[in-house]
Amino acid sequence: MDVKVLVIEDNTKLNSKICNILQIENFTAISAKNIIDAKKLFEYEKPSIILLDIMLPGGNGYDLIKLFKSEFDCWVIMMTALNDIDSKKICYQLGADDYITKPFDLFELIYKLNAIKKRIIRNLKKYTIGDVTVNEEVCEIINGNKKLRIPPSHIKFIKSLYEKYKTGSYLSKFELQAEYLEECKDNNRIQTLVSRVRKNLKYIESEKVLIQAIYGKGYALDIIEFKEDEQ
Repeated sequence: MDVKVLVIEDNTKLNSKICNILQIENFTAISAKNIIDAKKLFEYEKPSIILLDIMLPGGNGYDLIKLFKSEFDCWVIMMTALNDIDSKKICYQLGADDYITKPFDLFELIYKLNAIKKRIIRNLKKYTIGDVTVNEEVCEIINGNKKLRIPPSHIKFIKSLYEKYKTGSYLSKFELQAEYLEECKDNNRIQTLVSRVRKNLKYIESEKVLIQAIYGKGYALDIIEFKEDEQ
């Protein structure tokens, strides 16, 4: 898996060292040395991990933490010479995930990043339900050679049904209204959503994933497992 790491460090030598070792360890390293470039590269590259210095040309790292955490699901690791409690407190309050004090061992940093990489891979937004593969990143459902791009609300609905399925439960109409249809409280909109998702599954010719209506309560996912001896 391609895990992008944005290195925001104005010390050219240190920035280069970190990027080089990241590439050796099979990360994609992206380099920024000031606030302006950091913002541009963040918006364009959407990195999974950000290594962020506090003292930077054009501002400071504090200003970037909240921006990064609010716009994209990423890890923010501070790497700074500031070792005082107040600096650490500010970073963590703004949403930083970790804090490394300079000077630090590059291999210790890599150990941390590899541990994070494993967690990112476990949380991949791609999973299989019956004979259907759901890819949340591109809002796509796939069955064999059949694939279909669907709206984010349809992906969210399928995922919610699957989460309920794993607990042996169902998705209530109240939950549907609260999570998907805040602007509308009538059952027709709910039925339209369910109908369209069923058509999505029919289009890709799924034979194992069904959406069952529970009268007066809500909807449940039914995953059919065919036995080998069934014809």
